[in-house]
Amino acid sequence: MNTRSFGFLIALAVALVVTPAWSEDIAGNGGFESAGGGGATDSDLWSEFGPTSERDSSNPSSGSWAHRMYTQGGGSSGINQSSIADVGLSSLEENTTVTVSMDVEANYGPGGVGFAVLRILNGVGAIVAETGLQNVPAGPYQTWTLPPVTVPAYGAAPNNVYAAFVEINAVSGAFAESTSEVFVDNVMVDATLGDGGPEVQLSPYSQDFETLDPAPTPPEPGSLGQDGWLAFVNAFDAPGGNRLYGYGPFPTPQGGPAFAGVASGEGGPDQGAQQLSIYSDYNNGDHANGIWIEANVFQEQIVGAGNVGDTWIFGFDTKRGNINDNPDLPPAEALAFIKTLDPNNGFALTNFIVFDTTNEDDVWSRYELTIEIDASLPGQILQFGFLNLSTLFQSTGVFYDNVTFEPVSSGACCSALDQCIEVPVTECIGSYQGDGTTCDIADCSGPLKVVLCHIPPGNPENPQTVQVSLNAAAAHLNHGDYVGPCGGSLGPAVTEPTEGPFGGSMQLYDLQQSSTTTTTTTTTTENDDPRPTSRPRAIRKRTLHSDR
Repeated sequence: MNTRSFGFLIALAVALVVTPAWSEDIAGNGGFESAGGGGATDSDLWSEFGPTSERDSSNPSSGSWAHRMYTQGGGSSGINQSSIADVGLSSLEENTTVTVSMDVEANYGPGGVGFAVLRILNGVGAIVAETGLQNVPAGPYQTWTLPPVTVPAYGAAPNNVYAAFVEINAVSGAFAESTSEVFVDNVMVDATLGDGGPEVQLSPYSQDFETLDPAPTPPEPGSLGQDGWLAFVNAFDAPGGNRLYGYGPFPTPQGGPAFAGVASGEGGPDQGAQQLSIYSDYNNGDHANGIWIEANVFQEQIVGAGNVGDTWIFGFDTKRGNINDNPDLPPAEALAFIKTLDPNNGFALTNFIVFDTTNEDDVWSRYELTIEIDASLPGQILQFGFLNLSTLFQSTGVFYDNVTFEPVSSGACCSALDQCIEVPVTECIGSYQGDGTTCDIADCSGPLKVVLCHIPPGNPENPQTVQVSLNAAAAHLNHGDYVGPCGGSLGPAVTEPTEGPFGGSMQLYDLQQSSTTTTTTTTTTENDDPRPTSRPRAIRKRTLHSDR
């Protein structure tokens, strides 16, 4: 071997060791040459929203296709794409720069405009950096570049994963002569991919809405969107019917006619001054056409390997708003939910745990949904939040407050509440351990619960077995609920009566030996619901049972 060759090999070896990551175009289907599952006018890997947002062959900048957005007389039509959720890529590399360029042609009538934005989203969809809305220039096709954005440094979850999120839309003014038409082609997202930060884990979350701004412009600080709340809509031809289209996700709009608001004056002593109000997307004109609009507002996290064996609880206070105030219209439905989605299996729905809040009355009640993390769930997406399904502008308002998502304390007596019941309601019992032993109520680190049969006001034929906090139980009993599981019996006591911490006696019962099967606050249906209920993704956006 000559010395020149030897030197070359040394240099090559050094280069292999120290070569840094490089930037590349990470846009999916940026030239819109590939159609999605919705047919020729559906742009694959892009989420479409608004009255006219479609793949179009009449006016490409190059190739055979572009994407056209058009609106008249008010509203917005657009497309968006996430590098992780829609394209399926890994995290952006920390401390690198992302730039977006595209070919655009825009034709604006009076009051018409077009916007584009580049955002960096963390692991739960919260905005951590962005360009702000940029005006799409009017005129024939030109190559247009958005300002660069720097990816933040990695941190603890959810800031250990970052996605590039691009949205382009056409917006018209609220008068008949106003029009906006935008063509886009050859979208390029120049970015550097990385391995992400520290290992993903589920993170506790709590929000009492007291510090949020009731009237911000999302995603400004103090808004629901800045707090990580996401919104998505599915449209159906009938309840449980065919899905027609979807749009989103995006930071939850707040205070207007769509999705959510931070209300005041609706709380009791435990709810404080401000509450969350969830309702439909009344900006969607298909309400008037008899289309069923499903509006979803939710938080999202990733399940980590370290979460296996944990039990996590989604808790919330709720009371009736104005849902179904018009008896002449088809009734709406409202649900709270926990869902898990498998991104390695077409974002298949692997858990769907719900509680029906449609028929709550105007007394605040607290409920919990519980999910056990098994070995199949690490790497899957977990969502918790609220949805409603309605048509013809039926009222859908439901109030929520004191939202929590937290693990059950390891070894706590109250970790086996599906096996226990507190009776009578004014007295407290502990939890029955699975090995047949019992523990004193003073050892319980979790909140004290009561198992009740909840009789929904106006819908008594649909009773639900629920667990509520001890403090909330009295209100339930006052409007017709009763202690114990619906249709079941208590089974034998496993302890002798002892003095309870609030007076009276304390005794433990084994629900597993009841004469009939009982349930807890959760109702689980896996892949048997005919419609997705939150955040369908463009990559699988027309596949039923998928939220991706």
